[in-house]
Amino acid sequence: MLKAFYSLFTKKQINTVQHKEVIAVPEPLIDHTTVQQIISDTSVEVLPILIDSYLEESQQRITIMAKAAKDKDYSTLEFESHTLAGTSLAIGVCALGKLAKTIELECQNKQYANALQNAELLTNLALESQSALQSLKDEL
Repeated sequence: MLKAFYSLFTKKQINTVQHKEVIAVPEPLIDHTTVQQIISDTSVEVLPILIDSYLEESQQRITIMAKAAKDKDYSTLEFESHTLAGTSLAIGVCALGKLAKTIELECQNKQYANALQNAELLTNLALESQSALQSLKDEL
């Protein structure tokens, strides 16, 4: 009996170790290293132009993505999230870029419920990211 109890306890211990809780570290809205690289590659005068262009384009993509999610148009959602991920990461809007990439992959893997759920989160994150990018531009 004691041996069976010990065996059961050991199995529970192993399961606990195998299913450790993972603590996620949130992504910053803006990756300042990327922004500094853009300035280094171009100039500080070019950055506001790039930011304005990104803000306009990303707003259009987010609007299209919201409609695609509502219509369950996964092909459009995948395409727009792919493009948004690329442009976001290129300008240093990491959290939004990574969430858009996640949506793209979920569409590719036919995990549509997850893609729709993340598309809802994307709208608020986009607003926060755009605001942070606008503040960065205003500080230049």
